[in-house]
Amino acid sequence: MAEKIIKNIVVILLTQLIVTAVILFISSVIIWKYAYDEKAISAVTIGTYIIVNILGGLIAGKLFKKNRFLWGIASGILYFSVLLLGGVIIFKTGRLEMSAIINCLICAVSGMTGGMFART
Repeated sequence: MAEKIIKNIVVILLTQLIVTAVILFISSVIIWKYAYDEKAISAVTIGTYIIVNILGGLIAGKLFKKNRFLWGIASGILYFSVLLLGGVIIFKTGRLEMSAIINCLICAVSGMTGGMFART
C-alpha cells in the first residue's frame, strides 16, 4: 500500500516538474523575443503554478480515487515544497516571505481544484 502511494506521488511530482519546465521554457522564449516585462514574467509564473497544480490534482484524483480534494491539496503543497527547497539550495536563503505563502496557497487551491474535477 505504501509503495503504491509513493509511486503515485513520484508520478504526480515528475509530471508537474516536466510540464513546468516545458511551460517556462516556451514562455521565456516568447517573453525574450517580444517583451521583457517583469509583470509578464510574474503572470507567467503564477499561471504556470495554476496550470501545473490543476494537472497534478487531476492526476492525483485519478490515481488515488478517494479523498481527491485532499490528494489534490497534497500534490500542490508537495510541488511548492520542492520548488521552495530548490530555491533554498540554489539561492542559499531561508527567509519565508508573504509572497511565498501566497504562492503556496495558489498551489494548494489549484491542486484541490484539479482533484475536484478528477473523475474516477
